[in-house]
Order: sequence, then C-alpha cells, then structure tokens
Amino acid sequence: MSSQEDMPASQIANMLARLNTVGSAGDSVEHLPFIGFLINKAAQSVVARSDALLEPFGINSRHYGILYVIAQEPGLPQKAIGEKLRIDRTTMVKLVDDLEKLGLVQRQKDPNDRRAYALSLSALGAEKLPDISQHVQQAEALILASLTPEEIQQLLAILIKLL
Repeated sequence: MSSQEDMPASQIANMLARLNTVGSAGDSVEHLPFIGFLINKAAQSVVARSDALLEPFGINSRHYGILYVIAQEPGLPQKAIGEKLRIDRTTMVKLVDDLEKLGLVQRQKDPNDRRAYALSLSALGAEKLPDISQHVQQAEALILASLTPEEIQQLLAILIKLL
C-alpha cells in the first residue's frame, strides 16, 4: 500500500486489536496509524453513511448541520453559523445557496448589519426537517450499532473533550 490513507478498514481494525498485545508479538505503537488518521477515517465513514441516507433530500451532512443550527437559533447571521460549524465563507455561501434553491431556508437582511444575512427555515424546511433528522438518526444508529450504550457514552465524552 502506498500510504496509511489506502489502508482498508479491516487492516486498521487488526492493527488496533494488536494494541492489547504490544510487546508480546513484537509490534510497537510506532507501527500503528496516528490518532488523527483514525479519527479522520472514522469521520469519513460517518459522513459517507450519513450522506447516503440524506441523498434523497438532495443534501449532505454539511447542509444538515446548517439546517440544524438554523432550527436551534432562527435568525442567526449566516457568518455566525459558518463560524459555529467551522465552514469557510465561500463554502458557506454555496451551501446556503443549495438550501435556498431547494426551498429549505430563507435569507433575510440582518437587522443588525445591512451587509449580512440572517437565516431561517422556510415553511418547507420546517416541514421536512423532522424527516431529514430521522434519516440522520438512522445513519447514526447504523454507525454505532457495534458499540454498547456505555461505549457510546464514552465515545461522546471523549469527542467532546477533544473539541
């Protein structure tokens, strides 16, 4: 294989399983992929599965993140949503354009800044969001199916600490 990026998931899982036997089989931690690599691969898997279930709505995980924030904080400026989600300005404009074309969000002039836009769900967006959210929950259930409830809680706690 040319790089760790090309490594199949089964090979990564086998390497992780060897963590318990480091030293006994001559393996060392240095032969394992770095933590950032593993987190990135896990994130790619989560996004791919979520995106597949969101495809019928014409959106992806990033679009859903925006819809979720708008539902939680209607009228929030587009720039603030981008900052919350760590989406650069150019990408944010494109994603909101997509959502607007689908009729899911509306842009209004921000009353506090004439140069900015405040975002809200359209009537269609508010109607469709519960169904979209259900698909996201289905993706998460599939992704987490191999974990126990305790492991899920541990994973959430660790991820929150890393943020």
